[in-house]
Amino acid sequence: APLAEGGNAAATFSFGEVLTTPYNIVYPASEGANVVNFLAVQPYTEGTFVSGAAPMYGYSEGVPTEGVQLNHLTGVLRLAVKGNGEAITSVVITSDLGKIAGPFTVDCTNGTLTAQEGASNTVTVTFAEPLVLGAEATPIYAAVPAGKYGTFAITLHTATDKMTVKFNSTTKPIAVGMVREFKEFTYQ
Repeated sequence: APLAEGGNAAATFSFGEVLTTPYNIVYPASEGANVVNFLAVQPYTEGTFVSGAAPMYGYSEGVPTEGVQLNHLTGVLRLAVKGNGEAITSVVITSDLGKIAGPFTVDCTNGTLTAQEGASNTVTVTFAEPLVLGAEATPIYAAVPAGKYGTFAITLHTATDKMTVKFNSTTKPIAVGMVREFKEFTYQ
């Protein structure tokens, strides 16, 4: 499933100083040239991922007359969890082959990412109130850089217990602008 259904959106940016070409664009902007930040802590947002968790990039060699297209850098993990009244307090997602959170330099001509110092292989989904699991699966989303990350270890925490499941992303990588739906599972 694509990250955004139903077409395009437009935004206008203005600058107080003169910029020179070419234009390397990252959104949302971070400290440093061509740096994006993939959120290591992502508050749970029902039915989607948290705002600001999916950075984008764009490039223009000259002054754009019709705007600059921004491109996705992320894919989204979708977990579908059932339970028996367990109250989940956090979900920790860890990759065994690469960084999935923190600062990355982006080559705005092609979207290539390079992890910077401080990047990590862990994303934590937090809950303002514990998420109570029932017989119907509840989706939990997290945005991560697109790519192959080997096995994801996903640990669901309650106040007194935890459960870890593993999913392999090698044969079916996290694709740019797409939601990667993992097999539904039950907290045990």
